[in-house]
Amino acid sequence: MKKILTIALLLIAINAQGQGLPVAANATLASLFPDENLRRVVAEHLGPNAGLVGQRLSDALAGIEALSADGGGKGSSYGVSNAKGIEYLIGLTWLELTGGQLTTISISNLINLTHLDLSFNLLTTIDINNLINLTVLNVIFNDLTDIDISNLTNLTILNLVDNQLTRLDVSNNTKLTYLNLGLNNPLVDLDISNLTNLTWLSLDRTHISSLDISYNINLEWLSVSRTGISQLDIRNNPHLAEITTGPLLSAQNIIGYHPSKGIRLRDGH
Repeated sequence: MKKILTIALLLIAINAQGQGLPVAANATLASLFPDENLRRVVAEHLGPNAGLVGQRLSDALAGIEALSADGGGKGSSYGVSNAKGIEYLIGLTWLELTGGQLTTISISNLINLTHLDLSFNLLTTIDINNLINLTVLNVIFNDLTDIDISNLTNLTILNLVDNQLTRLDVSNNTKLTYLNLGLNNPLVDLDISNLTNLTWLSLDRTHISSLDISYNINLEWLSVSRTGISQLDIRNNPHLAEITTGPLLSAQNIIGYHPSKGIRLRDGH
């Protein structure tokens, strides 16, 4: 099964180099992209090729490498509400569809993506496990209850602020340097022991009550304001420069802290 998937992904990658996905002979931009806001942005990228039809249009779509559409705010009618057609942009490496009404999106075939931003939408679930080249994933202010990133081993930046996540497995994401899970994600625990490259971590307003950062030897910035964390051991974090504390966490409860170390404590109450 894995061999079949690998071959399929390879064929998609080859197509993205100059040949688009098969379409009907009379396919137009309007038939492939029913959402007016998305269609307008795609047409701008295509320029004079926006009037092509059929396979010639599909081939032109495959040549688009970056696309950005921002509606201005979560649930905005000025944003994209239907991402149908995005699957034809198989050459994309950069995609931003923010500030819209997206509740679903099909992007599992866009395996060339390295940067993905779907912030300020209405997504409750998203299938991105085929996007193995992603280095940046930004899905803040959505309604995600779960997300599988186990195959995204190239991720360096992960921003999931203000969703509905009760759990998150980052054990395979060892290249992460930036991880932001704050603002209302009801997480109760998080294992970051494999994230030895992590330099920036925020868990603000989560339900986490304990945190082991002894393996995160490169950590420089940490925020645990409005959490249940009442004790923190920073003896293995020589690069830590700033900690935003929570209501239960004071300097006296931070093992290894001393003012002479130059670590700045900020009150995050």
